[in-house]
Amino acid sequence: MKNWILKRRVDSLSDKLAVPEAEKIARFDIRSFTEEEQLLFNKIRGLQEKCGADLPAEVCKANRDLIFKALEILARYAADTFKFVMLGVLGGGDEIEKWYVNLHFQNFLYDLTECIERVQNWPQKEREEHLAFLKETGMINKAFRIPRGPSTEDLKKKKQK
Repeated sequence: MKNWILKRRVDSLSDKLAVPEAEKIARFDIRSFTEEEQLLFNKIRGLQEKCGADLPAEVCKANRDLIFKALEILARYAADTFKFVMLGVLGGGDEIEKWYVNLHFQNFLYDLTECIERVQNWPQKEREEHLAFLKETGMINKAFRIPRGPSTEDLKKKKQK
């Protein structure tokens, strides 16, 4: 089969398999949680049925421990799922590869948390200017690798000189 025919077929399949952005969110099945976790989520669901999906501030404040615990559980499940999938994609799975995935994932979370905290302290005008800049330059939908420090090999070479 010629390359251009194969490419056309693959592109056609990709178009047919495309999922709208709004439907790409993964959902956890309540049955995948422990009984205790299910009880916690059911308590929060009960609050939502009683007060509405967007809980009033006073209800959130009164139940903040329950809400934070539920968010912690969801974040842990999401992180564990992400790490499991990435190990599969990268073809890894032994102890050292799991260690590296955990190390880099934790560093990513710490860096992201620091960044978000700084951005949340920006004045509104600065936020708007930065967002306008990202849109003007086409960077709003782009990602790039942030430069890191020198590698271990670079440091060894420098030390040998």
